[in-house]
Parts: sequence; C-alpha cells; structure tokens
Amino acid sequence: PRARSAYHLGRLAGYAALGGLAGSAGFFLDRAGALAGVVDLTTRLAGVLLVLAGVTTLLAARGIRVRSSGRAHRAVVALGAHLAGVPPVRRAAGLGLITALLPCGWLVAFVAVAAATGGPVPGALTMATFWLGTVPGLATAGTLIQRASGPLRRRLPLISAAALIVLGVVTAV
Repeated sequence: PRARSAYHLGRLAGYAALGGLAGSAGFFLDRAGALAGVVDLTTRLAGVLLVLAGVTTLLAARGIRVRSSGRAHRAVVALGAHLAGVPPVRRAAGLGLITALLPCGWLVAFVAVAAATGGPVPGALTMATFWLGTVPGLATAGTLIQRASGPLRRRLPLISAAALIVLGVVTAV
C-alpha cells in the first residue's frame, strides 16, 4: 500500500512537472504567434498534436507502425535500473516519476493541452487532473479489459483513436 501510494505520488510529480514545462513553452509560443499575427497558436498546435496522436493510435491498431518509441522505452528502463538497490517505497516513487517520460498517446495529448493553457501553473494543474483521472483507470484497467468481450476488447484502440481525433479537431477549431 505505501509503495503503491508512493508510485502514484511520483507519477503526480512527474506529470505536474511535465505540465509546468509544457505550459511555459505554450506561453512563449503564444507570444511568438501573437507577434506573427497568429492568435492562439498553442491551442491550434495542441489540436493538431491530438489528431496526430489519434491517427498514430489508429494506424497502430491496424498493425501499421508509424514510428518506433523503442529508444524512449529503453531510456526509461535504464533510468529505472538505477533504482534497483533503493528501498521499495523510494523505488516506487522514482518509478512513478519516470513514468511521465514514457511515450503514450493520451499523455502526449494532455501535454499538448497543458501547453495550450499558456502558463506553468495551469499546465501543471492540467496534468494533475490527467493524473487524477488515470489513478482509477490504472487500478481497474487490466481487470476490465480482461473481462471485456472479445469484439469490444479488439475495438478499444479504435475507440481511443477516434476520441483523440475528435478532441483534436475540436481543439484546433
């Protein structure tokens, strides 16, 4: 229980830091866009990134590999290996923290939304909200997916891809 809590709190810290950085970057992109006469540049870019994440998810669900995230996975595994001799609670917190570095369509989508907030605090709060939404999902996803009927289980990646694409179009427009 303590290690599981430490893991989730580590994830919160990692996601909030990522959101703060994205919000700061969004602030500067919006300022640069305004100087160039483009209003809400970061929001429009966030929408495009959401659509791209959805299309990538859709292609992957169809067996088409667009790009490899193997390098990112190996880097996170290498970071995690450094935690091997650390006590369990601290190791769990560290693993949670580096989880923010794993490539994931929904994570990328929410980082884009955090950037569109245009500030470090709103960006961090956006990612904290994302974290809050993932805690129950992580606790129950495996069980629910295993219990889902065959056709529904096979369609989950398509449903996820469609949701990302719709959110992206709405955000960009």
